[in-house]
Amino acid sequence: MKIKFILLFFTFVISNAFSQSPDKASKLRPSELDSLNVGQDMFDDLNFNMAFPFLNQLLKNHPDDFRFKYMVGICSLVKPEEYARGLQLLLDVYKNNKSAEDIEYYVALAYHYNDKFEEAIDIVDVYLKKKLTKPQIRGAEKLKDYCIAKNKIVPMEDEGKLEDYININPAGGK
Repeated sequence: MKIKFILLFFTFVISNAFSQSPDKASKLRPSELDSLNVGQDMFDDLNFNMAFPFLNQLLKNHPDDFRFKYMVGICSLVKPEEYARGLQLLLDVYKNNKSAEDIEYYVALAYHYNDKFEEAIDIVDVYLKKKLTKPQIRGAEKLKDYCIAKNKIVPMEDEGKLEDYININPAGGK
């Protein structure tokens, strides 16, 4: 009985050791972590043009990371030359992770920017069936109205400056 217990315990410990996956951020080099921090801050502040080069480089180094595909896909929607790529990245995320935050909205927006208005309307309708806040509903309905009228939404300009993301310590060093 004691031996069975020890074997069971040992099996449990070994299986847990092999099943735990390391944190995704631990796979990044220190310089990449810095780029991720800056790019993520810019992304969170909706400064997508500024975030694009940081996040795009991370995606180039980690092409299978859906977190980077998601962020670069969204950032691509403010750059006309990147609209098609943004749609492809967001569709890839949607196919593999339908629970990504507001993914249906961003896929619909990407379809919209690629002049695929019918597809955009279909995805917006899926998005509107979810439990959403009033601002999310207004944004989705506005996108749907633009798609029905076949009018383009003009992407927002970045409001931040690069200097906003440079940390300066109290001693005056960077």
